[in-house]
Parts: sequence; structure tokens; C-alpha cells
Amino acid sequence: MTSIEVGPPEADGGLSKQMAPLGRTYRETASITQEENTIQDFEVEEQDEPVISIVTKKGVTNIKWDVVDFDPLDIKKVWGGEVVNDSWHETGELPKVEMSVKLTPKVGKPFIFPRCLVSAVLVYNVTRTDIARIRVTARKLKPEKAGVPSLIWGDFPA
Repeated sequence: MTSIEVGPPEADGGLSKQMAPLGRTYRETASITQEENTIQDFEVEEQDEPVISIVTKKGVTNIKWDVVDFDPLDIKKVWGGEVVNDSWHETGELPKVEMSVKLTPKVGKPFIFPRCLVSAVLVYNVTRTDIARIRVTARKLKPEKAGVPSLIWGDFPA
């Protein structure tokens, strides 16, 4: 992987044009996972197989990665709060953070998610062999702008 970039979706609900990394990605923590779709089977007593099966819910897609060497402004992007004199201060409010996410592998085309719900947690085993990280989870959502897909594999025209 060469980079994971994030940025606020455009005012019209489209893909962010201001994307940048939150920090460097901790080795072997980045992943894209998609859950199985939910399928409803309709069955009858007279046979063992379903009469019909339908997909009732699309599987959730999450992008996860751990960020190291973050700064107070990076923390504010994922946790809200405020930056005072180069220090981050937490607030009591739970922020709703939406971002566009672009994961670019070393080989192949980028994976672009125009709209994601982002959450983050602190991960730190305070030992000599660990480093403080922010684990970011971005859940794919349907973009608000018409004509913009939820997932793009490759480049998306501006």
C-alpha cells in the first residue's frame, strides 16, 4: 500500500477534492472487508430447498487502518474537539464524522469510497515494544450526490 487519504465530502455530497493522509499507516493494519449479504429463504414443507431466496440487505464494507505519528489536527479530524496551543482537547460530545477515503495499493488501481462514516479509537499497550496508534474505521455509505457510486476501483473523474 502506498497511501490512505481522507477528506471531507464536497458540499454537494460528492467525492472530496481535499484528500490527505492522517499520518503514516502502521504496518499490516490496513484492510478492506465486506460482510456477506443477508439472504432470506422462503421454504415450504414439501421440499428441502427454498422455493425462492432474496437478498434483503447488502453486506457492510469497512476500511480499517492504524495511524502512527499523528498530530493534534489529525486527532481533531476523527474525534472532534479542539486544538489549543498544539495540544488536542477532547469535548464531551460524540462527533459524527463523514469522510471520503482513498486507499492506493502499491500494485493496482486505487479503491475510492466517496462517503464513509468514520470512527476512531486509541490503541496503545504502554510497553517498550508498542507505539500509540489511532485505529480508524470507515464504513462505506451511499453518496448523497446523484451519479456518484459508493465504491470506485480506479480513478474517478473530477
